[in-house]
Amino acid sequence: MIDSAPQLPNALQMKTIAVDMPSLKKRLLVQICTLLLVSFGAVVTGMTVDQQMDNFMPESHTLPSVFNHKPSGTSGVMEIATKAGINCKEWVLPYRQLPLINGALVIISPSESLADFESKQILNWVKRGNDLIYIDHFDYKFTRRLLKELEVDATEGTSLVDSKVALTGSKPEFSHVNALTITSDMRLTGAPPLISDTSGILFSSLKHGRGRIIIGTVPSLVSNRRLAVPQDWPNFQFFVNCLRTAHGDVWFDERCHGFSNNANVFVYLMRGATGAVVLQLLLALAIGVISSSQRFGRRELLQDKRKNSNLEFIYGLSNAYKRAKANGASLEIIGTAFRTKLCKALGISPYEPTEPVLEAWRSSILATDKLKEPVSQFLRDYDLALGNTGAVTPSEPGQKAPQPEQRRNPSDNETKALIVMCDKITEQLKRALTQSMVATGETTDDDKNS
Repeated sequence: MIDSAPQLPNALQMKTIAVDMPSLKKRLLVQICTLLLVSFGAVVTGMTVDQQMDNFMPESHTLPSVFNHKPSGTSGVMEIATKAGINCKEWVLPYRQLPLINGALVIISPSESLADFESKQILNWVKRGNDLIYIDHFDYKFTRRLLKELEVDATEGTSLVDSKVALTGSKPEFSHVNALTITSDMRLTGAPPLISDTSGILFSSLKHGRGRIIIGTVPSLVSNRRLAVPQDWPNFQFFVNCLRTAHGDVWFDERCHGFSNNANVFVYLMRGATGAVVLQLLLALAIGVISSSQRFGRRELLQDKRKNSNLEFIYGLSNAYKRAKANGASLEIIGTAFRTKLCKALGISPYEPTEPVLEAWRSSILATDKLKEPVSQFLRDYDLALGNTGAVTPSEPGQKAPQPEQRRNPSDNETKALIVMCDKITEQLKRALTQSMVATGETTDDDKNS
């Protein structure tokens, strides 16, 4: 009897292995924790190096944001104000949510000009008793939308580049400040002066409803680059004095610089160290998956199993026949199925003896040079293997089968050879029958079933 069930490699044989599960879980936990620590350390080190490199590299564009630690940023003034006891925060929400807070809003040189509806939302919030500190170049008309609502305008004046402007008067904003270092080209008109020079108003302070607005044309007043120059430190004192006169918390507007918390949470996390750690872990996981999918051992030839017997129940049935040493029974099942298909193609009864079947086969159009002799040889060898020496296959349904003593049980090698031959002939006969039906315009059984 042929063993049609595939034999599994030794490495895949079912074995009982005693595994200490608590010990295994502990090792896995230690490995995962180690991987996280290594990834976090590598990310922190890389970010520190990048930050140090950024400090040496020049800025590609100015960004007066508290998130920017480079010379054009304003992170330094926020840190100074916080150490001075002022509660400073970043504002990244839409301006329609300003009524939810009280205090002062600081807008320094917006990256995008405020829209008309945004200007109205901010001014309505100021009317309720809040403060606004708005500093910008005001070079173009579309940057003056908020000024237009206040009937204030900006015009060109004498260009100042890090020039000293003395402060006169005894106002709370001037406490401990004698002069400011100013860089500006524009002057305000139509507003009460707070700080001015011979060319016009540089800073203005005006009431708006129950609130107050301070407008300035000096965006670089408290940029980080001025921290390195002691002569410019009065600028920070003046700015902190302005924040002290506010009522409530101080909110540095970062929405005007393009920052927002309305982005996807995954995008937000990917911007910081968490995103870098996750990317490293995903890369390690991808490498592990790819590595586990590769075969690094020596090459082995795959055994070409019979494709017609690829179901588990066939494996079990073949094993049962093998244990029973019933090679003849299994061969008879396969051979009878082949005879039935062949007789159906020839148009004769499957109960005919072998010789009439051979005669019909020799005269059939399907008996090509490639198939004619193999089919005849298989039918003779099949009868010989089963002991059907006189064409003892029943010719009618009611005729008795040969007696058991007349039949024989073929050997394993003989059975294997006949089954392999049957498979090859079946495939070739199927192709020949399909070509014949296509040529005559008929349909095969497979086409009918589909």
